Amino acid sequence: MSNIFLIGATGGVGSRLSPKLVEAGHTVKGLHRKPEQADDLRKQGVEPVLGNIIDMTADDLASAMNGCDTAVFSAGAAGSGRDKTTAIDGEGPEKLIEAARATGVNRIYL
Repeated sequence: MSNIFLIGATGGVGSRLSPKLVEAGHTVKGLHRKPEQADDLRKQGVEPVLGNIIDMTADDLASAMNGCDTAVFSAGAAGSGRDKTTAIDGEGPEKLIEAARATGVNRIYL
């Protein structure tokens, strides 16, 4: 089984994917933006990791991903404007790739 870092754990895709990953026997760390989302993630068997992909650096992501061998990027700007789309959908995966290289994560799903 894999140790998975899920970016966007509380979004449309992430909230559907994380229970399936846990049910399949994977260990999941889920990145979420709001402190009040942590309890729901824990109830699903996901280790909550508080952070915002917009504000995080690649080093921040690397620290959060520590111990994982797989990363899933399911975050998205969802039509929230050009600046957020660039920061989330453009720069977010770039940060993830840099963090994966630093931590040895060898599988990324986008």
